[in-house]
Formats: sequence, structure tokens, C-alpha cells
Amino acid sequence: MKETRFRAVAVFIMAFVFLLTAASMASETPKDSKKETADIRLDPGETEETEDISPEDPGDSQGESGNSEGGSDGGSEDREGFMLTEESFEIGDVPEEYLEPAEHQGTIERVRYEIEDENGEKMTKSVIVYLPAGYKETDRSYNVLYLIHASGGSPRDYLDPGKVTKLQCLLDHMIEAGEIEPLIVAAPTYSKGDPFESFLPLGIQVAEMSDFPQELTDRIIPAVEREFRTYAESVDEAGIGASRDHRAVAGFSLGGTATWNTFIQKMYAFRWFLPISEASWDDGEGGIEGIWDSDLSAEVLYNAVSEQGYTAEDFVLFVATGTEDVAFEIATEQMKSLLEYNDMFITGENTSCSMMIGGTHTLSVIYTYMYHILPALFYYAAEPMGCGTGSGFGYGRGRGFTLPLFDLYGDAIK
Repeated sequence: MKETRFRAVAVFIMAFVFLLTAASMASETPKDSKKETADIRLDPGETEETEDISPEDPGDSQGESGNSEGGSDGGSEDREGFMLTEESFEIGDVPEEYLEPAEHQGTIERVRYEIEDENGEKMTKSVIVYLPAGYKETDRSYNVLYLIHASGGSPRDYLDPGKVTKLQCLLDHMIEAGEIEPLIVAAPTYSKGDPFESFLPLGIQVAEMSDFPQELTDRIIPAVEREFRTYAESVDEAGIGASRDHRAVAGFSLGGTATWNTFIQKMYAFRWFLPISEASWDDGEGGIEGIWDSDLSAEVLYNAVSEQGYTAEDFVLFVATGTEDVAFEIATEQMKSLLEYNDMFITGENTSCSMMIGGTHTLSVIYTYMYHILPALFYYAAEPMGCGTGSGFGYGRGRGFTLPLFDLYGDAIK
């Protein structure tokens, strides 16, 4: 019964989320956009830049009403106590001014790199990179967050060389207020085509996303960290591995699945993992059966740690979803199965399962997730900043992580 129910939910989610995201992205056009007068060659994953600098963000108007069909048996009131190891937070509780341009703004750069397509032909891709305010005036090294977009999306959902996005505004304000340490944020794409020009079939996106961890570690990290000052003394495998404490990977929706895949395949490059609003699909045999079998996917994740030569002390995992998210049931079932392996995924030490009350499966929720999770990142690596008083696991740097683990009915799980 469980397998049949989750198989149906999984199929619905894969199709519905893709169509919802594709339709909303296709309808978006930047306000007052102008063509560049200079001759700019567009790389895969890029679109024409706009000269106007504006806090408007392409993903903000995605229809949240589309989540009313989400994969659950109840509304947010039934879900508020479900699978929390941390204190819940509410959609839209980011200060309004944090989504407007800050006084001290970071800068946006683009880094290009080459890969080979399925025919062995070379193609150029790019990564959009946020550098914090003051980067050019210092000689210090920076932690790096790699942020992966959703199905039908693009790096420009997060960062855009042609305008100030709301995510950039959020980063600028949190750094300016001393709530997070200045960091570099890199937004790549797993797509081998231009996601703004053509929405690829979901099957192709899944295949590209599954292969992406290799591209991330072999091509993207070297390209970004060769160009900018990070803690990597070299960008070969040894140098990337030696600096893993200073590197995080996060993703929303299909980007969250790409984050899980990176956890399974490439832990040597990252200590910090933030899969948001999606479960791991990996079934351990090259398939995606794990999406509707939470026990199987949890077993794969558990085994992946030791198979890569690591222990519970070598990673920190922040898992999050929203009560109105179409991925709620799949994501929370996996959380529950994952925490059965409590010798590896240890709440309060290396694993956090958080919930956004009212959170939907739309791009605008990413600001709230980042607002709550970013202050807890890189606490092993960061020097004291005065933005928290916590110790140990470092949750004092966040915005309140206090509740025990609950089940669907609000009863504490022993």
C-alpha cells in the first residue's frame, strides 16, 4: 500500500512540478528590459542581459495557488508538527527591507568553462557568481555556496549580471547586518542547453541532473575557485578535498535532488548539504526508485557515507520543506526514514530537518529558507562574528532550533 501510494505521488510530483515551473518561467519577462548594445555571445544556460538594475526577480510571480493540489492528505494545520527536529518558521517572515537593494552591494560575475556533449563536441557553459561587498578591497579567503536551480529553471532565478535579484538583496543585507560571514555564492546549471529557450523533457533533465555532481567537482569548482579567493590552495582533487569544510551545496526541487546526488557521489568536495523541497531518488542501482521508497533511499544515503570513507563527523545536512509544498509527503517520509539511522544522521549534531509553515513549491520560498539556514553554515570554518551565541553544533548562529522530533500527530518520537 505504501509503495503504491508513494509511486502515485512521485509521478504526480515529477510531472506537476515540471509543468508548473516551466509554465511560470515561460511567462516571465524582466521589466523594462533592453537589448545590450555590445555584441555578447550567449553561452548555454544564459539569456540576453538587461541593463536596468532592479530588485525584481524572475521567479517571484510563480503561482503559489498551484500547490493546492499538493501531495498530502491534509492542509498545513495537520503538518505543522510533522518531522521537525528544529523550530518551524513561516513563509514570508523575511524582513521586507531585506528583499530591497542594500547600501553595500555585492557584485555579480560570470565564469565560463568547457565540457563535452554526448557527441564528444566541446561546448561552453557558465556559472553566475556573487562576490560580497568589499571582496576587491580585501585579500582574505571566502567560503563558497553552490546553489542549484529547479526543473525548468536557470541560474538567473537566483543571480543575474543584468540586475539585482532578491536573493542578492538578501545576501547583501545579511552580510551587512553581520548575520552571516561574507561568502561567495555560485549558481551553475545542470542543463546542457539553454533552459530559457527550450524546456527539456523531464527525463532529459533527470539524466543531466544525475550526471551533474561529476561536472560540479571536475569542471565547475575548479573554474570558480581558480578565479576567486577561496580556501582551496589548489583546484585538483586533493586541494578541493582539503578545503571541503569551506564549501556547501544547496538546491531547490530538482536542484535539491542534485544536492542529494552530490552527497551520495562527491562528499570529498563538500561538508555542508542543503537539499530543499525534494527527496533523494537514488535507488543504489542507477535508477530513481528511491523517490517512492523512502526506506530504500535512506539506506542508499546511509551507505554512501561509509562507502566514500566518511563518518557522521564529516558532514552537516540541512533538510527542509514546506507544509503546502507538493513534495511535502515524499520529502518528510524520507526525513523520517533517514533519522532511523540515528548512528549516522544525528539530530542536533549533523542533521537538521526544518519546516516552513505555509511553504509552497515556488521559487519565492527560497528567500525564507536561505534566511533561516545561512546563519548556521560554516560554523566549523568561521571565526566569531558576533551574530550568535551558540556552541557545539553551532545552531546558536541560526534563528532558533529547539523542538524535538515530532510525528504527524504532534507526538514526540522516542
